[in-house]
Amino acid sequence: MIRTYRVSIRALKSSSSRFNSRFCLSRNHSSSSAFSPDELAHFNALASSWWDANGPSRLLHKMNGLRTSFIFDSIDTYSIPQLSRSSELKMLDVGCGGGILTEALARNSRVKSITGLDMSEQVLEVAKKHKLQDPRLVIENKLQYKLCSLFDLPVPEVADGIDERYDVVTMFEVLEHVPDPSALLHAATNLVKPGGWIFASTVNRTAAAYLTTIFIGEEILNIVPKGTHSWSKYINENELREWFVENKSNVPGSGEHWDVVKTTGCLYVPFIGWRFCGPRDLGNYFLAARRMA
Repeated sequence: MIRTYRVSIRALKSSSSRFNSRFCLSRNHSSSSAFSPDELAHFNALASSWWDANGPSRLLHKMNGLRTSFIFDSIDTYSIPQLSRSSELKMLDVGCGGGILTEALARNSRVKSITGLDMSEQVLEVAKKHKLQDPRLVIENKLQYKLCSLFDLPVPEVADGIDERYDVVTMFEVLEHVPDPSALLHAATNLVKPGGWIFASTVNRTAAAYLTTIFIGEEILNIVPKGTHSWSKYINENELREWFVENKSNVPGSGEHWDVVKTTGCLYVPFIGWRFCGPRDLGNYFLAARRMA
């Protein structure tokens, strides 16, 4: 076991430079950048158990409260006045899967509408069927699901003083599963109105993260389905934060400025659950980015 781990660590170090090039330098915008066939097949296989709180997706269920509190606490603390505590939020949940986060957000009184976006037909069917189990979600009709890539989603119009873009775009546990996270981020920022937000969570590309998420989580404890994560696709906190600076803050003539106002490390504690604690550059972390113009 120790020998296997040492071999894995050497493999991690050798793949680091390849990842930096993929994330920081990519500028391709295509639907092929959304999800690879292998990733889609993996999540399709989990579709039937998505809403089993004790099944393969149980860590997502346990993380849900942390995700929703991070979103609304950030909005309340850092928003420009007209968006703070707004009850008219238009939201987009990218890579929504079976709708664990999407449903929770739809039940919040501050959300006017929310669209869950995913490319897995089987998983979205699970999301749609589960929605029907809650009469409130059916009656209020503010939650919808779309089977398509983010790159194929039309950018809402801005005309006659009305901006139909989104107040909030969420990308939780998504960026580490796509071939081209930079392109996906570019597509997401185009959909956010000034004053709006992107919320994301992903995993640092560190040996500690490999140990906890893959070696222990997938191989030893089996609390995460095997094959869920690929260490080479993890994104360091400073890389994601700097992406907004390099691509959305210092581009002459872009007319667009983004501010990463908050990044927070989080940790899963067995028998307790997810907690905001520990360094933001070690394992899992959340990020909140606000569009200023």
